[in-house]
Amino acid sequence: MELGAMKTTGDVLAISLPNGSFAYAKVLEFPLVAFFDQFSSEILPISALVHVPIAFRVWVMKKVVDSRRWKKIGEMPLSADDVADREFFSRDMVSKKLVVHRGHDTIPASIERCSGLELAMVWNQTAIEERLECLQKGELSPIVIRAKKCCLSSNLPKRTATSFGPRRLRKYNTFPPALFRDSTCGSGSFAPSTRPRHAPG
Repeated sequence: MELGAMKTTGDVLAISLPNGSFAYAKVLEFPLVAFFDQFSSEILPISALVHVPIAFRVWVMKKVVDSRRWKKIGEMPLSADDVADREFFSRDMVSKKLVVHRGHDTIPASIERCSGLELAMVWNQTAIEERLECLQKGELSPIVIRAKKCCLSSNLPKRTATSFGPRRLRKYNTFPPALFRDSTCGSGSFAPSTRPRHAPG
């Protein structure tokens, strides 16, 4: 992956997707990134995104945000919703119970509460761009479906902790603290016990 200029909070990015179109994102408090529900064949001016709704907000690897394919096209102030604590869910690898992460708090939660939330995992370039292409077509991402199904399942796979990635999985001793992979999870997904302070590059 070829790196470009470092991105900072408030930067608006045009993402060159493998299918030739462009998606758009706004960098929040890293590693959180907001993705607009907007696609185009040519890069739009930032003014065209002012009233476009946010489709989802997830954690993204820093090297992905800083890649040349994610081009800064301007800056946009963060809204009150952008700076609000977001809720993500995971399954605690010690207690095996579902939990919700909000800010620095971890709260026990039910399947019903977790099913409507984003999974607490950091996305790599292949996975996030695949999800954006699915959004563009009005489809659900298979990666999201597999990862959430795996985490919501009470039968956790017992495998070595690795980093999320459909192609190549790398081992980490301390980050992320819990990541699992099996035939149900497909590409893999990780469920950190606390909000990540940084994302692996």
